[in-house]
Amino acid sequence: MTIEFGRPVEIDKVIVWLRADFPHDIVWKTGTLKFSDGSNIDISFEKSAEPQTITFPKRTVTSLTFTNLKQGFPLGWAGFTEVEVWGQDK
Repeated sequence: MTIEFGRPVEIDKVIVWLRADFPHDIVWKTGTLKFSDGSNIDISFEKSAEPQTITFPKRTVTSLTFTNLKQGFPLGWAGFTEVEVWGQDK
């Protein structure tokens, strides 16, 4: 999933709510958050309906992408319910 901002923004936090219709759903265990400036960070998730916060040093970007999302076994339904990106116009 890619989020395009349409302009340069300075960000330092992403909050994720995962789909949590347990026991039907499962969650991703790990993944990568890739930024348009060429940097990336490894991320991990908990099995929870609560918001999960990913913080990182401020960076100026025009987009970010969730990639390399990995599930545990057995495989099942996994998804995002909501994603917030915190920052400001650059």
